[in-house]
Amino acid sequence: MRAAILFALVLTGHAYFAGDTSWNQNARLGAIYTFVEPGPDRWTLRIDGFARRDQREVQTGDWARGTDGHLYSNKPPGASMVGVPLYALLYAIESTAGADVKSAALTRINARLINVWAGPVWNAAASVVMFLFLVARGSTARAAALPPLAYAFATLILPFDTSLWGHTTAAACVLVAVSLVFWPPARTPHTGGDPVVDPMTVSERHRTIRRLLVAGCCAGFAVLIDYLAVFSLAAIGTAVIFRDRKWPQVAAFAAGAAGPILLLLSYQKIVFGGALTATVVTTNPVFVSAGHAWGAVGGIDAEALWRLLISPYRGLFVYCPALLFAAVGGWRRWRDGERALVGVCGFGTVATLLLVASFNGWWAGFSNGPRYLIGTIPLLVMLLPQMSELPVLERALYATTLVLSAANMAVIAAVDVMVAETDTNPLYGFTYSRFLAGQYPVSQWSTNAGIWLGLRPPFDVALFGLLVVVGLFLLWQPGRPPHSRPAREA
Repeated sequence: MRAAILFALVLTGHAYFAGDTSWNQNARLGAIYTFVEPGPDRWTLRIDGFARRDQREVQTGDWARGTDGHLYSNKPPGASMVGVPLYALLYAIESTAGADVKSAALTRINARLINVWAGPVWNAAASVVMFLFLVARGSTARAAALPPLAYAFATLILPFDTSLWGHTTAAACVLVAVSLVFWPPARTPHTGGDPVVDPMTVSERHRTIRRLLVAGCCAGFAVLIDYLAVFSLAAIGTAVIFRDRKWPQVAAFAAGAAGPILLLLSYQKIVFGGALTATVVTTNPVFVSAGHAWGAVGGIDAEALWRLLISPYRGLFVYCPALLFAAVGGWRRWRDGERALVGVCGFGTVATLLLVASFNGWWAGFSNGPRYLIGTIPLLVMLLPQMSELPVLERALYATTLVLSAANMAVIAAVDVMVAETDTNPLYGFTYSRFLAGQYPVSQWSTNAGIWLGLRPPFDVALFGLLVVVGLFLLWQPGRPPHSRPAREA
C-alpha cells in the first residue's frame, strides 16, 4: 500500500508543474514528432524542420549533422525513443478526431504529456524500487520512505522533471540499477547438520539473475539517454564482476546492458558514420571550442569544480544541502562493510564531476542549477543516512537541510528552471525574489496545476504543498501488524 501511495505522490507531485521548452527539449521532441508524423522524414529521428521556428513554435539549435547531410539532435537518442510510443498513440487519436496536430497549442499539450510519460512516470517507479530495496534491507516502511522522498522532492530531480531534459530519466534508470544490483538475497536459514556452502536457494539464484538482467538494461539505457551515465554503468558493472565473482550473474548484467549500448552504437554508426562517433563530434559549431577533444572536453577546471559544488552560481550543495549528508551515510556504510556500494556511488559521482568540470559548457547554459550533475543524484541519495542512525543534533540538522532543499526545488519548479547564464546567484537571488514577489512563472509557457484551477500565486504552490503533506500523512500512517485481524465484537 505504501508503495502505491509513494508512486502516486511522486507522479502527481512532478506532473504538477510544467516547464517551458527550449533548444534542449525541442531537439528531443522534434525527433519524436518527425519519427511519428507522415512525411519524408518519417521513421527517422531527423530534426531539419526544427532548425528554424515554424507554425508550431518549436525551434532548436541543439543539432548535429549526420553523414547524410540531415540534422539530428546532438543528444543521445534514448529520451526521444522513450517518447515515440506515446506520441504515436496521441497522434493516432488526435488525427482521427480531425484535430490540427501541428498547431502550436496542441503541440505544447502533447509535449507536456510526453514529458509526464518520459520523466515523472519513470521517477515515480524508480522511487518505489528504492523504497522496496530499503525495506528488503531491513528498514521499516516509514524509514524506507524518506530517501526516495528526498530523491524526488529535495533534489534537482523535481524541477528538471517538469520538461524533457533527459537527465532525470537517466537518473531514474541509474537509481533502479543500483537498487537491483545491491538487493539483498533472501537466504534459507541454516538449521544444523552439514555446513551450508551457499544458503541461497535455486529460486533465489534465478531471481537474482533476473534482477541483474534488468539492472544491466537500466544502466545501459541510462547511457542511451545521457552519455554521462557511462560512469555509473562502469562502476555498477565492476561491482557485479568483483563482488561475488559469479559468472552467471555477471553474464546476466552484461546481457541486459548490451541491448541499449548496441542500440546506441548502431545509431551512431548509421547516423554519424562511426559506432564511437558521439553526437558532440558533429554538433552545431557554436558549441565547439578549438583545442578541445571532440570540440568540447579540455583540462579539468579547478574553478569549475568549486562553482559546481559550493558556489551560489551552480553549487549542487547550495541548491540541495541535504546531499551533504551523503558523506555521513557513506562513511557509516563503509565502516559497516558496505564498501562495494560506497565505491560504486563514490566513483560514479567523482568521475562525472571531473568530466563535467572539463567540459567547455560545464555551467549547462540557461540552467537553474548544475543539471549535468543530475546523474550523480541517485548515487548520492543511495548514501544518505537513516534518521535513526544519527544523534539528536545531527538528526535536527539533517531534517532542516531536507526542508530547505525541498523548498528550493519547489520554488525553482514554480518560477523557472532556466535563468540567465550571467546571473551569479540564480537561486537565492533571481528565483526567490520572483517567487516572493509572486512574479512567476517567468515564461508564459510554464504553468502548474494550481494555475490551471484558477489559483494565483502563492496559492498555486500552496496547493502543491498540501498535496505533498497529504501524501506524507498517508505514508507515515502506522501499518497493521502482520496477520492481525480486528477483534470480534462480544
